[in-house]
Amino acid sequence: MLVESPDEIVVRRELLAEMRRAASSWPKPEREAFELYYVEGFEPQEVAMILGEPQNQVHDLIASLQQRLRTEAMRQALV
Repeated sequence: MLVESPDEIVVRRELLAEMRRAASSWPKPEREAFELYYVEGFEPQEVAMILGEPQNQVHDLIASLQQRLRTEAMRQALV
C-alpha cells in the first residue's frame, strides 16, 4: 500500500477544494454527480442508482465532468 506524504495530502485536498469551488456554479445534476463520483467515490452504476438516471447517461455525464475538470485544472495552473 502506497502512503501519501503530508505534502501530497495537502496538495490533493487543495485541488479537491478548488474543484469543489468550480463545481459549485454547475447545474445541480452535474454538482451531484461530481460529489458522488469524485468526492464520495461511488462507482458510475451506483451514481446512476442514487440519482435515478440511466447508467449510460451517467457515464456520459462523468465523461463530460472529466473534461470540465481538466479544463479547470489547466485554468488553475495558469493562474
